[in-house]
This record gives sequence, structure tokens and C-alpha cells, in this order.
Amino acid sequence: MIEDNAQKDTQKVIIEVTRYKAFLEALGDSRKVFRTILIISAITVLVFSGITLVLLSVKRIYPYSDITTNVFGATTIKNEKSEVSYWLFNTAELWANSGIKVKQGQTIKIRASGKKHTAIHHLVKDVDSNRVILTDPWVGTEGFSEQRSVNKERDAARARYRIFPEQNQDALLVQVVPSRWAKKDLCQLRTLEGGNQIELVGKEKKIRIEEDGTLYFAINDIVLDDETVIGMMAEMKGEQLSPQQIKDKANAIEECRKTYCNDPDKAYDDFLEKFNLSRDSVSRVNDKKFMFGLNEGTDWIEIFGYCMNEYRTPWFDDNIGSFLILVETVTE
Repeated sequence: MIEDNAQKDTQKVIIEVTRYKAFLEALGDSRKVFRTILIISAITVLVFSGITLVLLSVKRIYPYSDITTNVFGATTIKNEKSEVSYWLFNTAELWANSGIKVKQGQTIKIRASGKKHTAIHHLVKDVDSNRVILTDPWVGTEGFSEQRSVNKERDAARARYRIFPEQNQDALLVQVVPSRWAKKDLCQLRTLEGGNQIELVGKEKKIRIEEDGTLYFAINDIVLDDETVIGMMAEMKGEQLSPQQIKDKANAIEECRKTYCNDPDKAYDDFLEKFNLSRDSVSRVNDKKFMFGLNEGTDWIEIFGYCMNEYRTPWFDDNIGSFLILVETVTE
């Protein structure tokens, strides 16, 4: 019994690990360990290189990181290097707000394309009468001179009263409106007061921004403020007015407006008298000079009704057409 117990005490238990045997053997071989580390490193480099290549390809196809649209419909696409805005301008608006912000010292390039017609009612009449040559042409962003118009004499007379005098009618304009003027009624003014920046764009224009502001657009036509009315009425009579005479007649127009509410016919006679004109004489010189029509149901020239009602935009509201405008920041 004692001998059997001694044999039992000398027995050994051997535990052999087979699951990770190859791995453990590899760890014991330095050459295999080095080769394994090299393979893993190569795979890691290849994976990250592939990811980088995919990202660069996507960046090339779609390089912009930020796209926004403002409340006025202008879409701005921006990345680290550049900023481009697209906006569709309705040419019937006078000083339309694009909502596109610019900063002092910045250089921008504006490009534009599209077509517009200067008077939809003329277009309708031309269609009804099957005119071969339109009374007013369809034009692009560079506008047109009176030489292209059927009414050369009329347009030559009106040219002096455009926002940019003597420049092409309906050419695209831009104005940088400083934030301090944001609440100003732009329709009341040919241009803004106080050092505003206004530029003739046409098809393309590079502009250096002088003050922080917002881009407003218009076509080059007539804003019918009181100064313009006075100038046109005096020109019908063949008169040249001094600044003081213009001021005096502006005050007289205000007096006519007060009368107009109660007695419009008297206001009209008083209005003509300020310019030494009568109903008969104004009809004759008007037909030759500016070719204004008559207010509906009256024998007043239409400029009088516009003036009394402070209707400043008759040369804009009958436009039809749009210009696509692109504004791009320029890195110098």
C-alpha cells in the first residue's frame, strides 16, 4: 500500500496549449515578429492612403464646404479660398436688395447675363400689330443706346435723366449700400446720399469695396424724383434752371400736391403755370420732346399724375425679364 501511494505521488500533469501555439511560437522567433510588424504597418499605410485618396477625389468633384441661401434668394458657395454668390435679379425692381454682404477693402468681380424688355405694354402692342421691328428691343446686361431704338429723339432727350446720364439705357448697375442706409427708401432717390458707391456693371465689372455694405442692383433708367420732373418740364419749355430756381419749383410742387387732393384740375393748371406752360402748349412740346402719354380719363400729361402721387418708378415697373448675377470674391 505504501508503495502504491509513492507511485501516485510521483505522477505529473502536463497541460498543453494548442489554440495560440502558432502565435506563441512566432513570438519566440524575432524574425517572424519583425516580418509581422512590417506587414501590419504596410496594411495600415495602404488603408489610410486609400481613405485620403477618396477624400481628395470627393473634394475635387465637390470642393465647397459651405452652401447657404439668404432670404432674398441669393445662394452663396464658400470654401477656405473663395466665395461665390448667385442671384436672379428681377429687372422691374429699382435698387433690389440681393442680401449679398461685402466688406471694406475687398475686391469682387460681378458677372451677369440674361435678357429684359423695357416696357411690357409696348411689347403687347407690338405683338397685337405684328410689328417686325419692336418699339423697344430685348437687351442684355449692357443695355442699348438710343441708336437702336425706334424713338431715337425721345430716348436721346430722356438719356440725361438716367441714373448714369448718357450711358446705355437698361445697362446693369450695382450700388453698395452701407448698413447705416439700410432703412432708407431707395425708390425716393436717384442714388443714395452720403458717399454711396454706385458702379456701371454691364456684362462684367471688378470692384474695390470702399465701405462695408450690401449689394443692391438696378438698371440704368429714370428715377422720377421731383428734381427730374422739374428738369424735364423746364426742358419742354427750353429753359435752363439755376439750383435756386430748382429749389423754388420743388417748393411749388409741394404746394400743388396740397391742392391736388381737393381740386386736381386746379393743381394741374398751377403746376403748368410754374413752368410758364398752358395745357395747349405743353401738349405740343411734350409730343415732340419726351412723348409722355395722358393720364387715363384726363387731359393731363402722365408726368403730372406721377409727380402728384410721388410715383417714382414708372420707368422700372413695366420692365420684364431677369439677369442672373454672379458675385465672386477676388484674391489679390
